[in-house]
Amino acid sequence: MPITNTEPPLKIAIIGAGPAGCTLARLLLLSGSIPPTSLRVYESEPSPSYRSQGGTLDLHTSTGLAVLKEAGLFDEFLSYARYDGDFLQITDHKLKVFFTHGKGSSSIPDSIEGRSGLDDQRPEIDRAALRKLLTESIPAGIITWGAHLKGISEQENQEQHAPGVTYSLHFSNLPTESGFTLVIGADGAWSKVRSTLLAPEVTPTFAGIGVFDLSIPNAATTAPEISALIKRGNLFAHREGIRVVLQQLGDGSIGVYVLHRTDSPDWASFEKAGYDTSDLEQVKHHLLKPGGILGPENGWAPLLREAIEKCDGEHHSARTLFQLPVGFKWGHTRGAALIGDAAHLMTPYAGEGVNVALEDAMRLARGIVDAVRGTGESGIGLADVLDNAVREYEGEMWKRAEKVARLTDELTRLWMFTPNTPGSVLAKTTALHVRFHTPAVMHPIATAGVYAMVWYKKLMDR
Repeated sequence: MPITNTEPPLKIAIIGAGPAGCTLARLLLLSGSIPPTSLRVYESEPSPSYRSQGGTLDLHTSTGLAVLKEAGLFDEFLSYARYDGDFLQITDHKLKVFFTHGKGSSSIPDSIEGRSGLDDQRPEIDRAALRKLLTESIPAGIITWGAHLKGISEQENQEQHAPGVTYSLHFSNLPTESGFTLVIGADGAWSKVRSTLLAPEVTPTFAGIGVFDLSIPNAATTAPEISALIKRGNLFAHREGIRVVLQQLGDGSIGVYVLHRTDSPDWASFEKAGYDTSDLEQVKHHLLKPGGILGPENGWAPLLREAIEKCDGEHHSARTLFQLPVGFKWGHTRGAALIGDAAHLMTPYAGEGVNVALEDAMRLARGIVDAVRGTGESGIGLADVLDNAVREYEGEMWKRAEKVARLTDELTRLWMFTPNTPGSVLAKTTALHVRFHTPAVMHPIATAGVYAMVWYKKLMDR
């Protein structure tokens, strides 16, 4: 009597509808090899616009932009992209300029003609716009919003000729969903998939940094001098242990982010702060008062203090930065995988996080699709082929993510935990970025070039 393959049918759950999770879902469905009935995405937030999604993102040619092109979303992306957002100034707290990149613009561009290629492009897109683009690219019914996952349980397949496992997802507000052959954690810093299935002993560690996330609405009208200062781009102002970021957003607002060293992960609680950090007026008062982070006695430029005064609106928060260990790995578990922050949470100092996450999604999607398409030819069951694909993805991703995490860790230490920034660290941080993007054989030449450039600028500034 012939042996019957009684493997469970392919059923994939993606936990998290952020950029990584939505990109993965989009790529799987676009392949035509994963039918909509075999894929579900679960997101704890009730809608894509439930909360402020943060600032703007710099998508890179070989990662973020290439992924959007593979997902068939590049042309639509152009309608959101801002190519005038590449202007960057690095200054001290008195607005003395140490580094400038790009020309910037004092007005909103009226055309995106000639921007359809990928060569040497690093356009900016607001986080909210990227999420909108990605979620709207997924057919209705795939994403379940407001799904609060509380646990994951495993069931072994008892059939002799089809060993393996399936998973059930248990929600606090929805019925249990069962029969998943692959559960992918795209659920961020505090990933339930990671803590339940892959690395329950590992939790993100406190990075020693707190962030006030504020906004100046309609900045060209409400804060014209500040708007002119950043030229529709970005300004990073530094004082030891403090970074103030002014960042143009696509909706006309300017994001104002005050990053500061702190000893406690609970720094924003009323007990630690001594005031309500969810109250914007109280936040502004405590930032600007004598003894505050931007207190008058510390010599902060009037325009930077004015930027705090001009902040308004509903979208503001106080949060803490966390990170996973550099080189973090986990023991492989059949039927489970991680992408994005769930796999390699970092601080934002390298500007690579979303690019790495999108590349995770692309590489894992390719592996899953190839596994499904090749199952009939290989003579091996789908569960085994899929498991091999996840193993290969993990090995590649761990190496790639470790390189980025190491860069991020070094940049965080230099920018936030080194005296006399930015002057004391500009050459080192620039050299780190250059070495990251060049072959190892070129590192000595690249490093020497960076230090020569910084030395020459100092000479010219005398």
